[in-house]
Amino acid sequence: MVHHLFLFLLKFSRLIEQNEYGISKIKQNYTQLSWRGFLRMKDDPILDENPDTSSTKIGDMKVSYTFGDYASYKEMLKYMRTIEFYYPNLTKLIRIGRTHEKLPIEGLKIGYPVENNEKRAFWIDGNIHAREWASSHTALYFINQLISGYGRNSRITHFLDSLNIYIFPCLNPDGYEYSRSNPTPQVRLWRKNRSPETCKPSSWGGKRCCRGVDLNRNFDFHWAEAGSSSLPCSNLYHGEQVFSEPETRAVRDFMLSTRMRDKFDGFITLHTYAQLWIHPYSHEVDNYPPDYYDLRKIAKKAIEKLKKPYGIQYKIGTGANILSPASGGSDDWAKSKLNVKYVYLVELRPELELSNGFILNKKELIPTAYETWQAVQEVIDSTRSPSQDSTNHITKQPIVKQFNSQSMLTKSSSIMNGTWRISTISLPLSSLSLSSLTSPPPSSSTLSRITITKRVNSTCRDIRFSCKLWLKINRNVCIEQQSFMSIQCKKSCNFCKDE
Repeated sequence: MVHHLFLFLLKFSRLIEQNEYGISKIKQNYTQLSWRGFLRMKDDPILDENPDTSSTKIGDMKVSYTFGDYASYKEMLKYMRTIEFYYPNLTKLIRIGRTHEKLPIEGLKIGYPVENNEKRAFWIDGNIHAREWASSHTALYFINQLISGYGRNSRITHFLDSLNIYIFPCLNPDGYEYSRSNPTPQVRLWRKNRSPETCKPSSWGGKRCCRGVDLNRNFDFHWAEAGSSSLPCSNLYHGEQVFSEPETRAVRDFMLSTRMRDKFDGFITLHTYAQLWIHPYSHEVDNYPPDYYDLRKIAKKAIEKLKKPYGIQYKIGTGANILSPASGGSDDWAKSKLNVKYVYLVELRPELELSNGFILNKKELIPTAYETWQAVQEVIDSTRSPSQDSTNHITKQPIVKQFNSQSMLTKSSSIMNGTWRISTISLPLSSLSLSSLTSPPPSSSTLSRITITKRVNSTCRDIRFSCKLWLKINRNVCIEQQSFMSIQCKKSCNFCKDE
């Protein structure tokens, strides 16, 4: 107790230094010391496993994080808890649950004043997949920018005065720490959590038993459908039932709690890798929410901001349309069940074609975080706009009503589970905002219709946008990998030329 009291009283000054990326080294401020934080530091075994009482160590204590490097989950927790310790009016540590291995799942609530629970909210998370280390680094960078920018940057000050921003850098601590435990591929590239072994009968006789559930296939949105697996040894194993995992239940219980329900206007989940800005829905191709145009419009603004610093180009779309279908994802759940307005899954650097993308070079960590922060601010800005209704910004008519009143949907289109399953939408140019599309506007002014999605009954398409690259690398790949390529690259391989 005396040791901790000494540390508490020792901190009396603060100095903030910023480099070209805006990363701050936040030192002590006696006037902002938090007794709540002191008690947490005193009692928490994660912070006090090996206390260092040397004068050098005490003198160096400050709110810092090694940006540009990968750190342990313990170091992430120390960083967040120390920030809360020094900025009690701006931050509050939130623990939403524990993992299978009893690690705390913690994040920061950031807003001013932090005790104001009536404000709207914005959610950001990272590392739901263990091997995607750059995602937690990026989320921690966001925390640094918000804390160091408040009172100095008018935009950030406005964010935190009007919103509570919740950032959970690592939703899968068990899996993350396991992936750090050994550099061999089967460990370093571990994707799932570390749930106990589940056994299923093997087609070769006997049973196969494996650990772990893909947390991003365990949410309550078209659970156990396309893009997931019932096999425990699969990387895409969806679990024995929806929300079977303590990590996913923790997210659900927090966001659906009485205090937080209906508060969230934004939801961003950070992943690696592919340089994609994904919006709902991803459980099947060509399935969109009614405010599809709003989501596309803001996504386009975001990736334009992201591109400016280093020229990195992202693609926009649903996961099903630009990658492959994936059901049970947290982003689709947030959109469909929580009715969050702006929901995005962001696949960070590098581009999909690189085979070692999960092991991002450390030199790229800060640039990745910096450029992504430029984009995320655009999304946060959008939640603060005067009108958050789903409207066409030319006609000012609600998108869904526009479809109904003008009978724009084809007969094969339908509404399923509150979502639009759109095969083809034809819109007069006078009522369509071309700026909301990622492709350039048509060159002919006489064009009378624009097809937003594929034509009815058309199945000749590539699911993977890297199909042409694979063919360039190996001209025989369509034959050598026929079962895979016939599904993923049907068009490029000419498997549908007679359709």
